[in-house]
Amino acid sequence: MAANRSTTAPRIALAALSAAAAIGLVRVFAHAGWLVPVVLAAVLPHALFAYADRRRWPPLAALFGAMALGTVFAMVVVDPSTTFHGLPTLATLHAFSDHIGLASHTLRTAVVPVPPGGSALTLSLIAIWMVATVADWLAWRLEATLGALGPSLVLFVAVAALGEGPQWPTTLLYGAAAASFLLAQHYAELLERRTWFHLSRRRRSRLLTGGVGAVAVVVLLALVVGPLLPGARSRAWFNYRGLGNSAGGGTWHTVTPLVDIRTRLVDRSGTELFTVKSRVPAYWRMVALDRFDGTVWGLESEGQRAGRQLAVDQPTSPASIHLTQQFQIGPLATRWLPAAYQAVSISLGNALVIPESSSLVTGGHASDGSKYTVESDVPTPSSAELRRAPSFVPPSLQTDLDLPNGFPQRVRTLAAHVTQGATGSYERALALQNFFRAPNNFHYDLRVAPGHSDRALEHFLFDTRRGYCEQFAGAYAAMARSIGLPARVAVGFTQGEKDSKGVYHVTDRAAHAWPEVWFAGIGWMPFEPTPGRFEPTQGDPTGTGKSAPAPTPATTATSTAPTTGTTAPGSGLKLPKQPRDQFVNAGKAPGVARHHDVWPRVLLAVAAAIALAVLAALTTVLSVLGVKWSRRRRRRHAADERDRVIGAWAEALDRLREAGVAPHPSATPVEFALRHAAAHGAGLAGPPLMELARLQTAALFAPDTPSTETVDDAWKQVHLIERALRRATTASRRWRRRLDPRSLRIEPRPG
Repeated sequence: MAANRSTTAPRIALAALSAAAAIGLVRVFAHAGWLVPVVLAAVLPHALFAYADRRRWPPLAALFGAMALGTVFAMVVVDPSTTFHGLPTLATLHAFSDHIGLASHTLRTAVVPVPPGGSALTLSLIAIWMVATVADWLAWRLEATLGALGPSLVLFVAVAALGEGPQWPTTLLYGAAAASFLLAQHYAELLERRTWFHLSRRRRSRLLTGGVGAVAVVVLLALVVGPLLPGARSRAWFNYRGLGNSAGGGTWHTVTPLVDIRTRLVDRSGTELFTVKSRVPAYWRMVALDRFDGTVWGLESEGQRAGRQLAVDQPTSPASIHLTQQFQIGPLATRWLPAAYQAVSISLGNALVIPESSSLVTGGHASDGSKYTVESDVPTPSSAELRRAPSFVPPSLQTDLDLPNGFPQRVRTLAAHVTQGATGSYERALALQNFFRAPNNFHYDLRVAPGHSDRALEHFLFDTRRGYCEQFAGAYAAMARSIGLPARVAVGFTQGEKDSKGVYHVTDRAAHAWPEVWFAGIGWMPFEPTPGRFEPTQGDPTGTGKSAPAPTPATTATSTAPTTGTTAPGSGLKLPKQPRDQFVNAGKAPGVARHHDVWPRVLLAVAAAIALAVLAALTTVLSVLGVKWSRRRRRRHAADERDRVIGAWAEALDRLREAGVAPHPSATPVEFALRHAAAHGAGLAGPPLMELARLQTAALFAPDTPSTETVDDAWKQVHLIERALRRATTASRRWRRRLDPRSLRIEPRPG
């Protein structure tokens, strides 16, 4: 009765198992915004396959449908603001491509807890969807009950190794879910094996009730007794967590806030991340990224113990103010510590400092709940002092001019044109800033895809000319380097909302990125190319604060609608009409959204999807044929002659199934061959099937073991049945059914 077996309860149990493994991400992600999408990613594939089975979809159609739905699900969930009423757009595809491109970087550098967004969430959703898909396929296409545990177990172990926090809740949940699935599957198989002489009325199964009790007892014992076993609380044999995270020097690898800045900006919850008491506002900088590899701005420097006095990346500027800040960190979910640049001391005992950029980071886990005081010397040079700075770059800063091989020439040409006629580093830096802030040149828009690769840079500068702070800061820094200005990208927060007590309240919507440019004799200075943002440096040497609006910048940082960039009066150079013609000469007309450079990525993604689909189809075909060949060989060469005859009958039933003649569970072999098979299309296969039924019955009940001649005769009848069925059915129909993995689910039983 394999065909009639209900898989509802086991399938629900398997979906719960996938969800339990996915919930283990509670030890990886910060907050709880990821929980619903992740659970849906674990459950939806099982629901899709259940529907496909009910509607009798071809197996490969169900598999491809699951892959397509999983891809769309990840795209829409991670970047809903790029969709059109919930439907993916080119911007959604572009964002998904960037998340996948950053996946390896995220895996190498992410430090838990990770904000639930961007590449981290994309990877999690895809991994969980694949785990659920493979588990369902193994459980009901290949009948591998224990194998179905494998995908979720791999995910659970990987998450347990990467995460932090107590393990017993997630282990308890996963163990209970695994035991429940095995119990439900075993109970379903017992019901399937019921024959006509079993009780027709189902009674409460002792196995089921006893199994539930056993599961509860085992889980509770593991929970209570496990921690008491010798060695349970000992130090790890191999401390993988300590790799590269020593107390002293060492190469520092951690995820940069730039990876999840867009996630914070589009978060409409307005969660307060930290407060800071300061007498004047500032950009609360967390890290400066000084390495651009053509794909992402990043950081790879030596982390040193901070102590009370910090090693700084430059001498104090001749013009600066000393600023004391008192921070109280909330759910920031990162190890980076915000502070006004440039910090010179910190009260937090376990803080580390990256001297090259004066970036602060905790020596432990996330900074959530930390309280510390930072002393900073904030550079406040005047525009005249910046204008007098010589155009000189010391050897130690040559790396801050590096651009990847193959950096687009038309971007270099554009940067040279924008700064044409500017004399000195300050004039060129200011001209570049005002190019981005000039009215109608660029527009602030959160609905664009994240990313700052060469391709994304060209797309931003020459196609859409829309973006948010990530694009503006990355484009400015890359263009500045191309004209000989040492530049890097700083990431942190705008000043936030100030209350009556002089405390600034900073929410996730204040997340921001801006470029910094180095000047000889002065050091690193922030610039602000993002339209609508106003850098709060005292003295306002870049000119953005001269028309700063009265409302707090937290409001402007939250807008998801496109806004027109504005230029502060007296902010410097005004762009003539000529640069627009220069855009045309550089390759594309401005103001026209073209997507020619997107299509190669689209075609590549389609080609990769087709290749994966072909590989999956080929793997399925070879797996099905391999299993059937192995099954036939095992039947033909069984150790006992009686089993060989019975195996011949089972093989004949397989061929009949492929021809559309299903066995009748309540009929004897002779009754099936004489009546049922003939009535359902066996045709010319009837006579050899009748002879094989007689041989099978004799082998099953006769006291004497069948002879070798009887075995050969039984398999001869199998060949005759196969030949007759080939004549009665078309090759396409026969092979379609032969390659159907569902035919592997149950081996026919004798009788």
